[in-house]
Amino acid sequence: MKHPKIGVLGDLVSDASNIVKVADFGLPCTQVCCWNMDFCTRDMARKVRDVAAGCGVRLTALWAGYSGPREWNFTRGPVTLGLVPPAYRQKRVEDLRRWADFAAEAGAPAIITHCGFLPPTDGCELGREVKVGTGFVRYLEFIPKLLGCGFDGDITIEREIKGSAQDRDIRDTIGYLSGILDGCCGF
Repeated sequence: MKHPKIGVLGDLVSDASNIVKVADFGLPCTQVCCWNMDFCTRDMARKVRDVAAGCGVRLTALWAGYSGPREWNFTRGPVTLGLVPPAYRQKRVEDLRRWADFAAEAGAPAIITHCGFLPPTDGCELGREVKVGTGFVRYLEFIPKLLGCGFDGDITIEREIKGSAQDRDIRDTIGYLSGILDGCCGF
């Protein structure tokens, strides 16, 4: 195991092999993400639970998607994302209830989702996703302060690129975060 408090977010696939990949990274925990409502079944939840148990990976949360349109932009995002748009709210609440049942069956203690759209504020520069340690967040300051406030949860890596570059960035981020946590926590 690389570090007892670092995990990675992974998209759920039909055979739950995304969880095996977490173990291959040497990580103890994961958030599983799924937007495919066809996967929201008791059988799939049991498969996720069994695969996680079989490779020694703890589920920290289920990142729950929902049905209906989703446009990840500043034009249509405010009227299509989350629980805020009245036209999709009732169905999405039903979807999230189904995911909550799924999470309970799979052994995940929580669900996470996009609840709404927050447009940028004046003067707010929007960037692009970059590897941890190369962007605006000052992790060498942030993580010790977070832990100093009593945070005792897991730190989950999310890297929204695909392929070998994603794997490389995740491995680099595991090392980077482990170094910070080892320096301030003595794990």
